[in-house]
Amino acid sequence: MARRSTHTKEELRTLIVDAATRLVRTNGLSGWSARQLAAAINYSPGTLYNVFDNLDEILFEIEANVLNDLAEAIAMRPLTGEPRADLDSMVALYTSAVYREPRLWQLVFRDDLSSDVERHPSHREQCEALRKALRAALGAVMEAATPEDVDSATDTLWCSLFAMMALSTSDKFVELDAPRLNALARRLVSGQINA
Repeated sequence: MARRSTHTKEELRTLIVDAATRLVRTNGLSGWSARQLAAAINYSPGTLYNVFDNLDEILFEIEANVLNDLAEAIAMRPLTGEPRADLDSMVALYTSAVYREPRLWQLVFRDDLSSDVERHPSHREQCEALRKALRAALGAVMEAATPEDVDSATDTLWCSLFAMMALSTSDKFVELDAPRLNALARRLVSGQINA
């Protein structure tokens, strides 16, 4: 049964995003509805639309949280002072994050948005910040390379990792366990360093 609002709009926003995250984590992107979400927070479906314009906005909030979690993990990882080990640890954080939460990462990788729906405003900035962190780590390993070569290696690695991770969360690719996913990612890194 729905209840009267005992939460502020910001509290409701957090409540909705947290419940939607649990539903997506459990049921996947297509395995939940506004009714299920409203029931999970004990409010009416109309409450969702008082806080968000549509369900995609809720998904974008989850997506932003997923990217933020990865960025925080990368920023907080202990650095060894060994550039290659630090680069490998960054890539391992990415692969393990995707492996642990494939249904949440499907949000980041999805491309089924209609032309009138825009991603969360911070999406591009978050992705660019992660790309810059990767570039800095690659640049430390590729000391003798030109900035253009580091940029090229970064873009190639970024796109390759993105594609590999996207495929790993879908049913379009062989199922990969975490060690195999990380080994493939390390191989991509080695290929760019040695190119």
